[in-house]
Amino acid sequence: MGKKVYLEQLGCPKNEVDGQHLLGALSRAGYTRTLDPSQGDVLVVNTCGFIDSAKEESIDRILTLAQHKKDGNARLLVAGCLAQRYPKQLLADIPEIDALVGIDRIEDVVAAATGEGVGNCYVGRPNAIYDEFEAPRLMEDAQRWAYLKISDGCDNACSFCAIPQFRGKNRSRKFEEIVSEARQLAASGVLELVVVAQDTTSYGVDLYGRARLAELLLALADVHGIAWVRLMYAFPAFVDEALIDVITGADRVARYLDMPIQHIDHDLLLSMNRRLGESGTRSLLETIRRRNDRVALRTSVIAGHPGESSAAFHRLLDFVADFEFDRLGVFLYSEEDGTKSARHANKVDRATAEHRRRLLHDLQSDILARRQEERVGETLQVLVEREESDGVWGRSEWDAPEVDCAVRLEGRAHAGLVAARCTGVEGVDLVAEVLVP
Repeated sequence: MGKKVYLEQLGCPKNEVDGQHLLGALSRAGYTRTLDPSQGDVLVVNTCGFIDSAKEESIDRILTLAQHKKDGNARLLVAGCLAQRYPKQLLADIPEIDALVGIDRIEDVVAAATGEGVGNCYVGRPNAIYDEFEAPRLMEDAQRWAYLKISDGCDNACSFCAIPQFRGKNRSRKFEEIVSEARQLAASGVLELVVVAQDTTSYGVDLYGRARLAELLLALADVHGIAWVRLMYAFPAFVDEALIDVITGADRVARYLDMPIQHIDHDLLLSMNRRLGESGTRSLLETIRRRNDRVALRTSVIAGHPGESSAAFHRLLDFVADFEFDRLGVFLYSEEDGTKSARHANKVDRATAEHRRRLLHDLQSDILARRQEERVGETLQVLVEREESDGVWGRSEWDAPEVDCAVRLEGRAHAGLVAARCTGVEGVDLVAEVLVP
């Protein structure tokens, strides 16, 4: 009887893709996946090491699975960003861990699982070029959308972010290999490709000497069977005219752009090493809205970054109120080891930062409610995703999976894309009636 592997997947979509490759490598070696940790011969935690709350969650899950290990004979493996960032500390503090697997050592998970490798710490510096994994991605059956990771690492050196320290510099995948994976995903039934990386807009610079993101999106949209190509994690300073043209007008590229701005106050943006500053950020956002006001703009901002004065915060609050982003995430500043922001003398106390986060969250909740009500009466294209006791659920073109809103469909809906007329709003989600063709 074959051995079983249990995976605890944490962190961002990029890490989720890595987790699917971890499962693929183990599957190729004869392991089958179980959703019950008590049944696992190998227990894997694919960790996040980005901010304090994510690190705490990762540690908690490692300790929980360590208890399962004590109850049986399983091997406990820790992979992902936390393993890459703190390997010595993890092995010293949690002796139940049998092996660590770094971000560029995914295929070593088999040696780590069997204990037949050369050690217990498969972690090294990120490669200078993107390491294409031979192992397939083990994904859920009949999945209608999939993340497509186009690069790893980041060159931007934002003052608050530690990702370049453990993910390394930007390393792009080869253009042809990305398109080939897209074709494989489409052949498996995937209809939507969600393009992800630490910085998608730097795609190609390291390999080809120039950014090729706009060209890549067009090539992906041309893959037979793909209905939508959705772009996430764009860096504002690198959003150029070619990319704006594709987002606002190309067929089968979703009218959607996820572009974290982090703040709007000019001095704070410069302190964060966000290169556009206030006027450049405003101009870019206004240009996109002017070119096509049907593009859903998603962003994220940080509350309580060191140096954020009351005046700077209210400038951000006023901007969010005036611009009315379609989707917005608010993050509490997290002090990260080795970053410039962590050394900033002018810290914002936790209570003040949390109060500012709540004000931004409440403001955006009101904006979202109003913008969702404006959809009532519109005809939507909806990607059908799942059937539950209260109906069939999907997403519109203006919503990314896992982070945005959903659409509950009334009427018979086949798998795939359907046309539906929006009839109401429930909470933050839309209700729509399927239109019979």
